[in-house]
Amino acid sequence: RQSAFEVAWRPRVAEGGLVRRFVIDGAVQRADALDGEPQDAAFGIEQLGFETHEGDQFGFFGERAFERVQSDFTLFRDSTPVFAGDYWTSRHGVFVEASEGRAIGGSASFSTGDFFGGTSDRVETNLDWRTSALLHLGVGYDTAAVDLGPGRAFTTHIGSCRGDVFLSPRLSVRNLVQYDNESEVLGWQSRLRWIYDPGCDFFAVLGTRWNRADDGSLLPGEQGLELKIVHAVRF
Repeated sequence: RQSAFEVAWRPRVAEGGLVRRFVIDGAVQRADALDGEPQDAAFGIEQLGFETHEGDQFGFFGERAFERVQSDFTLFRDSTPVFAGDYWTSRHGVFVEASEGRAIGGSASFSTGDFFGGTSDRVETNLDWRTSALLHLGVGYDTAAVDLGPGRAFTTHIGSCRGDVFLSPRLSVRNLVQYDNESEVLGWQSRLRWIYDPGCDFFAVLGTRWNRADDGSLLPGEQGLELKIVHAVRF
């Protein structure tokens, strides 16, 4: 069973200044097993900040959360154990996000706080460049430094590149290349979307991956092609 409650207050500011409106968003959520035992719960401020007239956003966020781990598991290459039990965590951070209406934009955030009985610091960044209506480019980087106690510390790195081509309002090709230092896999996914009629879509998704060998080189691995059709019938 899941339940959630969200509340927001976004008062507008009089014209003439930098700020268009202030933003205060809060949320509470909880998930229980069928016997009523709590599985996870969270409450906090999702955004406390403001939005400019250009659409740029700045804000803080914070959360208090509970999670029940039923059995032990491991993180980061099976090197760091997390033990079964109940975990309460508090996290907070700050973010900035540029308007999608800008030719060059992006977002950045920093968060810190508890993590499965230890601590973690996380930084997420994205940079987008809309070169034209035809081509959109982007890069992203995500890193987290985790410390769960003596002998249980690690740092993750995820890098990505995006290249999206919009041939027409109905035909687009999105491409994503990503690498992370945990799986040490370089993955590429290309998704073609054709809207052949309003409400009707054809998708073709091509994915491939390269695995890092013992000598440090990348070797071709899995490849796959998926096709999907969404057709709306009106009567």
